[in-house]
Amino acid sequence: MKKYFYWVLPLLFASAVGNAQTCKEILEDAQKHEKAGEFFKAYQKYDIALFVCPNKKDIENRKRNAVKELEKLKDNAVKAEIKAKDNEQKALAAQQTTKKILDKFYKANIEIGKQREIADKAMEEKDKIVNSSFFIHDKFGLVYNRGAFRFIDKRGNEVEKLGTWQWAQPFEARKKEAFNNFVAIVIDKVDYTKNLQKDFKLLDTLGNTFPLAIDLSYLNEKTEAFIYGDDDGTYFPNQIIGNTQLEVLGLIGVSNIPSTIRNLKNLRILVLVGEQTEQLPKEIGELHNLEYLDLELDNLKNLSGIIGKLTNLERLELRDIGTANFNINELANLKKLKILNLKGLNLESEEEENIIRLLPNCKITF
Repeated sequence: MKKYFYWVLPLLFASAVGNAQTCKEILEDAQKHEKAGEFFKAYQKYDIALFVCPNKKDIENRKRNAVKELEKLKDNAVKAEIKAKDNEQKALAAQQTTKKILDKFYKANIEIGKQREIADKAMEEKDKIVNSSFFIHDKFGLVYNRGAFRFIDKRGNEVEKLGTWQWAQPFEARKKEAFNNFVAIVIDKVDYTKNLQKDFKLLDTLGNTFPLAIDLSYLNEKTEAFIYGDDDGTYFPNQIIGNTQLEVLGLIGVSNIPSTIRNLKNLRILVLVGEQTEQLPKEIGELHNLEYLDLELDNLKNLSGIIGKLTNLERLELRDIGTANFNINELANLKKLKILNLKGLNLESEEEENIIRLLPNCKITF
């Protein structure tokens, strides 16, 4: 029995005497209170019953049980209070965490706004560069940036495959469409104490470079690309034939291409442009390493027996070949051909269909 219950005993006894309840009635009231969970009231009834009822041992046990239940209620109340405080602390912690998250979110939004402003300014600068750039073949812009020449596309993005160069100038070969495979003349390291032409390289659209000569005086055993001639017409210089290391040969207005061109076994790219050339030597068909052939020959008379022998061709451009005879069936031998431009031929629809059938995996332009 807890001490803090003793002070109520006289009052309980006085109440019991005043009401003059029987033992049975008191115990029934106590049990009703127990069922209702009112253990303090049950305890009071059992305390009164000790003065009225004869079976004090049983009542004492019931009273003790009521006290235990009161202790449980007290413990549960204490636990509930502790849990409530714990939940309150957790709620405060969650509130603080939420505040930190919101603070970070707010700061992140501010940073995003700053980055957006930076990006917008960068886009403005990029647009300025694009709008002020000269675009080679209407595709690649040549710009000088961060101490080097670079190439950009029309969105202002750097074309990384074309590299960066200490010196560069657009290569458009007198505006001839036949040379659209080349982008610029470039130099790795500039030595201004000597003639720059000695270090020229020809850069193509894939990023490949070839040591270049654009004058016979600079043609030597290290030269891989040679562009020669002019629109007014000129003769084929015999010095070319001795440079069998050449991989790229571009001739403009050259009329007398000799049969000895067969000696240039390393040629991969051959571009022939002009109004003076009427005949091509069939020995061109012996250039078996040729991958790219581009012809813009307004007065060409005959082309048969050449194209079909160039079985390693990947790109064939017949922009304008005059009235040259050309056997379409020769195209069937070009198994590696990926790009075919036949704008220079006046073909019937049946002939076009036949070419498409002969070259099902080739991109063809009529």
